Amino acid sequence: MNKSQKILAITSIAVVIVAISLWYGSHNGLLPATASGEAELYDRLFNQLIAIATGLFLLIQGLIIYSIFKFRQRKGDETDGPHIADNAVLELAWTAVPTMIVLWIGITSFDVYNVMHYQEGDSGMMAMAGHMHHKLMPQLMQEANAATLQEGNTPAPADPDETVVEVAGMQYAWIFTYPGTEVVSAELHLPVGRKVRLKISANDVIHSFWVPQLRMKQDAVPGESTEMEFTPNKIGEYPIVCAELCGSQHGGMRAQMFIDSPETYAAWIEENQETASVEDHKAIAQLDLQAIQTQALRQAPIIATHLAHTH
Repeated sequence: MNKSQKILAITSIAVVIVAISLWYGSHNGLLPATASGEAELYDRLFNQLIAIATGLFLLIQGLIIYSIFKFRQRKGDETDGPHIADNAVLELAWTAVPTMIVLWIGITSFDVYNVMHYQEGDSGMMAMAGHMHHKLMPQLMQEANAATLQEGNTPAPADPDETVVEVAGMQYAWIFTYPGTEVVSAELHLPVGRKVRLKISANDVIHSFWVPQLRMKQDAVPGESTEMEFTPNKIGEYPIVCAELCGSQHGGMRAQMFIDSPETYAAWIEENQETASVEDHKAIAQLDLQAIQTQALRQAPIIATHLAHTH
């Protein structure tokens, strides 16, 4: 095989490896369906990493298999192999290429993390991420900055168009409270296409709020409030899992998240408000009845004594 044929063979193998890596990177099927725009950003990075890992795996395993057959000891050959001291080009390549890959992964992951998990008060970090890799995700970074920062690096005021839900973790359940509606539920209902802010806390031990389809996980810490922000974009029902060992029944600490159309969500809120109102009236009536009964029991001896004296 002459030099041109070797170059053609190596080029063909490289093209095949790249094609297989790119195909598997986008068709690996290792993650569940996405339910938010932030999840799609995570999946894009994950697929890129899978493509890189697949390419390296094929390259390294291919070289190993090739070397096993090409440089195996031939029958009757008892001589020493050739003495190879060094190869500057090869050593430079296997140092520089992994270094560039690791740097790219670090910068890209940093950007993705800040877009997905940005919290108020981290404006300096967010700005630095934008300067470091501003061409990677300009639209997402701009939207995140517009929603969370204002001039002077102070926290932005509450967005009137966002849905705020208070999430409380306890052994072994999740409780969801909708401020301003008097709705308290064991199910999380959210409108599709609208920004959501979850205010997460714990009543006893540390829990971890996790919805795999959101690609987000946030600790629920007793005595502290943490937050999670995302924009659901796919109507459906998704599991909520506690991802932090919290006790003997940890595996059963699950709930459901429902992404509804705006009309369905509004109807659910209205229905549960009416239910809450009815339950409040029942509770008040029950308390009134108990108060009357208690008062009657207290007055019974007095009435009996008064009747005895009158007779």
